[in-house]
This record gives sequence, structure tokens and C-alpha cells, in this order.
Amino acid sequence: MQNIWTRVAQLRRPCRCPQCLHTAQGIARRAGTANTNAVRPKYWTSSTFWYSGIFAAAATFDAGVKQRRREQWDQAIADVKQELGQAVHVDGDVDVDQKLAVHAESYAVEKHTTTSSTDKTLEDAVVPQADNHETQPTSTSAFHPLDPEMQWKEEIEQYVDSSIGRRKRARWPANTGHDLNVFHLPPQSIYADDRRKRKADATRWTEKKLKTVELQTELLLMTFFAWLRHREAKGLSCEDAARAVPPEFAGKIRHYVKLTRGEFYGAVTIKAADAEHVRKTPTLAFGQNFEFQRRSGNEQLCNYVQDGLGDYRSMQSDMNAAIRGLFDQADNKHLAAPQYLAKVFYNLSVSTAPPNVDTYNTLITRLHRLGHTLLTRSAIISFLRAKLRPNEVSLAAILNFRTDTDDPEGFRYFVERMMGGGKRGEFLMEAAPWTERCLNHGNRILARDDGRMVQKPHATPMVFTALLRGVLRFEGFEEVLRVTQAWAKEGWGLDVDGFSVLLKDCAERSDWTAGFAVWRQIERLLNRHTLRPGTVNLWTLADMLQLCTLAGDRKEFDRVMSLASDSHPAQVRAGILTNLVLRMRDEYAAKRVAEQDDNPQDYSSAESGEPPTRRTFKVFAQYHKMEKAAETKLRAKPTPTHLEKDDSREAEHQ
Repeated sequence: MQNIWTRVAQLRRPCRCPQCLHTAQGIARRAGTANTNAVRPKYWTSSTFWYSGIFAAAATFDAGVKQRRREQWDQAIADVKQELGQAVHVDGDVDVDQKLAVHAESYAVEKHTTTSSTDKTLEDAVVPQADNHETQPTSTSAFHPLDPEMQWKEEIEQYVDSSIGRRKRARWPANTGHDLNVFHLPPQSIYADDRRKRKADATRWTEKKLKTVELQTELLLMTFFAWLRHREAKGLSCEDAARAVPPEFAGKIRHYVKLTRGEFYGAVTIKAADAEHVRKTPTLAFGQNFEFQRRSGNEQLCNYVQDGLGDYRSMQSDMNAAIRGLFDQADNKHLAAPQYLAKVFYNLSVSTAPPNVDTYNTLITRLHRLGHTLLTRSAIISFLRAKLRPNEVSLAAILNFRTDTDDPEGFRYFVERMMGGGKRGEFLMEAAPWTERCLNHGNRILARDDGRMVQKPHATPMVFTALLRGVLRFEGFEEVLRVTQAWAKEGWGLDVDGFSVLLKDCAERSDWTAGFAVWRQIERLLNRHTLRPGTVNLWTLADMLQLCTLAGDRKEFDRVMSLASDSHPAQVRAGILTNLVLRMRDEYAAKRVAEQDDNPQDYSSAESGEPPTRRTFKVFAQYHKMEKAAETKLRAKPTPTHLEKDDSREAEHQ
């Protein structure tokens, strides 16, 4: 240090030590002439008094900067707390009959203790991990104050393409579960490497599997025709859908829409009977031809083949890209619902390559986001009946759909199938016949009494977050703690997104003790994985600030504000974070009031508790009922208003 200050003082220019040289050549030259060109310090620059004065001045200046910064923070925090306190006071004066009325006990929060039962449960659910930095948290955008659940769902949609040539590759997030082991991942996983995917792509489906997927896709197309028939019954023409596709498929649209109800649903019955016949046909040995003859009246809408050279893989990729592009145009309002749906289902019909897991993931996630509840349900039924192996996006998307549509029975049914314990012995995946249960599979392989080897999904934070989100919705926070602790034994854990969902629930209930325990888990994840630390969503920070304000914990409030300033400086300076806290407080209060008077809608599962064929007819029965009711209403009020509104989002069924 003395030599550095001596050179600066005497030469009046930057030091030429190896740390300050910019090129390797400069370092080499400096090393060769180090002794001959050494700068001898003068007496006045090497004085102890000289250095003491320099460091004293620096310390004084630094102390002044810190003091001014501390005063600014105190003033900012005081302003935030004053605004929050005024908002709470204003709401306390609102009449109890108004929508934003808040009960007194909603804000009765006691001072937290250092430990709690929630804290202990969450700590017990953390799976011990190796001390390394191989796992990377998923980075999130901090420039838009999105709800953490909405942002998490959008991130799921980014990984619908799990093919080898995918543009966006998923990174394993920091979580409380097991570390990632790529050798234990199934090939359809979004985290699997290209080697495993390439090996899986080299295999071919059996003739029975190919015919099963073909018939299930045709039944999915029939639900689209039923959707058009419902529009026609409301007085909305199907010509806009027919004009959006080539003449051959347009003729099929007009044909099925113009059929009587008896003729149309008779055709559905015949097609479903053929699908059931294929399902019950015994699986043939390798090399034997699978013979199948369609029944009379079962028009072939799809014709899928798999060539020996694997060219169908590129066709699958092109079809999936085209479908994603159509949904993007729908999001941008460039296409109306009849147009983009007609184009999507036309692609499924005209393609010679069968849909794969990426195709169904795109259909389920995008149809759900666009509000097509019955079509989404039909896509899920088709996917499960086609017996395709799901990946993380499939499982999370189906669980989210069950949760968002208030379908507890369907949610439980699907979770039971995930774990191989369905009511009728149903499961999602079966291990290969030569698979033996060994240490590499852990608890994922379940041997049944009938000799079949059931394969459970690989433990991933994305799926576990979707599962706990449904448990939280239907069972409550206490059940979430129990499930978290029980599933942790099999390697399931939560990432920052999962804990953000739990923290939001704690903020809604004004539960400081549980919320603080959840927040500590978030902090531990951020501190443990320091190579690429993740960013906490702005809404999550607002949830924690709200809890700190209600609890009166100034120390924790300052810590959260410091983290917010480091991760979201622009939003904090602009006052967005403060506005979020105020907005969320009002929304949570209104939600608590609305839940007391709201009667939940009945979204009973189309799948649970029914045989496979009858589950399919649940959707068609709903369309049949809607079509009949629309025709009755149209005859009762034959006014032009029926032609003015395109109810493409099926809002009446959500």
C-alpha cells in the first residue's frame, strides 16, 4: 500500500503495477524491468504522518456520506410508513357496508417470535444439499410489477418447447429439494440434455399408440366443431372460421355445424367407440401388424404416420411452431377466436406427424389463458387418453387449470394419478418392462400387485409449486405444511416462486408468524446460491413489507426495503413499491369481504369418478346443453344483438 501511494504522489499518474496494467505484454515488460526501473520513494511521501492524514480524510468523508444516506433512508421509510398508516386509518373510517370494509381482527398482528411451528416445519422440509453452486436460480424480470403467480405462469409457457432445437432452455432453480441429477431425468423433461432427447427421438411408436393418438386428436377436433355449433346456436355464423382455412377443412366445418344435434353427437359416439376399441385391443409383440378398421360413419379427420428416417420430427417441430405463432397473434388481437382456433385445429388435422407432448402443452396453456375452459378441458382429456408421457410443463399446467377453475375433485384425481394411486388403478406413466427398481430410481418406481411398474414424476420445483398452490386453494395453509414435509422425503422442494405463493397467502390472512417463516426460507435460498442469485418479485417484497408494517417490525422492514432497493432500484425510486403495498392491502381486504358472501361456482371435474369414455362425453354433454339453451334463447328473442357480440372467452363457464 505504501508503494502504491508513493507512486501516485510522485508520478501524478496511475500506478503501473501488474494489477493496473491492461495487457499481457505490459505485464511481461514490467516484470523484466522491475528492479532497474523501480521508483524510489521520497522522504515526504513515505512519512507516517502523510498516510495518517490521507486515511483520516477518507474516513471523515465516508462517515459523512453514510450519515447522509442513513438520513435519506430514514426519511423514505418514515414517508412509506406514514402513507401506509394513513391508508389504514382511512379504511378504518369506511362504513362496514362498503366493499372495502376491513374487520378489526384482520390487522391484529402480534409481534413475531424467533421460532414457530411453521418455521420448524419448513426447515424440516429442506432436503440437505451438497455445498456447491451447480444449481442456478431462475432469474425473473423486475421491470414490471407482475403478480408472482401470473409471472410464474408466463414462465411456464416459455418452456412448452422442449425439443432439441428449443430456443429457451430451462435452468434448474435453487430450491429446498434434491440437487439436479441429469442422469435421473426422463427424456421428455425440460431439464434433460440433448443426448437423452436424441436417443428418445430415435424410437418409434407402435401402431396401436399411433392410432390411439390419431383418434383422440379427432375427438379433440369434434369438440372444436361443438364449440362452433354453440356459436351458431347463439346466432353467430361459422363462416369467419371457414374462411380462415383452406376449402377442404372449411367444408368439414360447414358439414359438422349444419348437422342436427342427433346426427352430430351420433358421429361423436361412433368415433369414441372406435377409440375405446383400440384401447381395449391387446398390445401386439414387436413386428406384428396392428389391424384396425373404422366403423361406418367414422370419418377420418387425421392421418398420422412415422417414417423410418425420422423426418416426421421436423414436421412436428414446424406444426408446433405454427400453432404457437397463431396463439401469439391471438394474444396481440390480430385474429379473432373463430379464426385462430380454426387455423390451430386445421394444423392438427392436415399434419402427417402426430402431436407430441409439446403440442399438447401449447394447447393446454394457451387455451386456458385465452379463456376457453371447455376446450382446455378437452385438450387435457385428449392428452391423458393418448397416454403421452408428461413433463414438468404438462403437470404444472394441468394442476393450475384444476386450481383456477375451482375443481377440487379433478385436482385430487390428477394428483392421485401422478403418484400411481388412482381410484381405478390409473397412473400417468409406466416404466419399461425391463426396468428394475434400484437406487437410481429412488422412490419414483412403484411396483404394483399386478406386476406393473408405475413411474412417478421426477421431483421438480415447478410441479411442486403448482401442487401446493392447489392444496392451498382447496385445503388451506396447514395442509400445505403437512404436504411439504411429507413430500420432502422424496426430494420435492420449493423455489423462490413457490415460497412467494405461500407468502402471498400469509399476507392475505395477515399471518405474520407464518409469513416471517416463509420469508426466512426465501432469504436462505438467496444466500445459499450466491453464484447467480435470483431476484425476488416486486409483489413478493410488497407482501412482506405489508406484513412488517402490520407487525410494527422496523428492523425487518428496513432489511426488506434494502433488498428492494438493491433488486428493484427504479421501481423503489418511482414509488411503485409503495403503491403496490397500498393496492394489495385494499385488494386483500376486499377479497376477505367478498369470500364471506360469495358462493363458489361448481366446476366439477369432467374426468373424476367416471369411466374414460363417459369422461369424454362430459364435455360434449356440456356443449349439447349449451347449444340447446342458446337455440331456445335465440328463438325467444330474435334480435340482431346476437350478431354483435362474439363471446369467444366462454366467460359464462368460468
